[in-house]
Amino acid sequence: MRQHARFSATGQRVLLLCFTDGLGQWLASHLADMGIEARSISQLALELCREQGIEMDSHNPDRWE
Repeated sequence: MRQHARFSATGQRVLLLCFTDGLGQWLASHLADMGIEARSISQLALELCREQGIEMDSHNPDRWE
């Protein structure tokens, strides 16, 4: 986590990914003040799909099948 300050100082962004949605939300709420973005891999994938105009049901456990 200490390297995030070096990245931030050069204008780079820091993204921390994890596997579970709950942990991603917890990390996001606790690391935002440090300038670190955090989310789960599935949350990131849903965001990327939405940016491309692909709507996914985030509550459907079979969404990636």
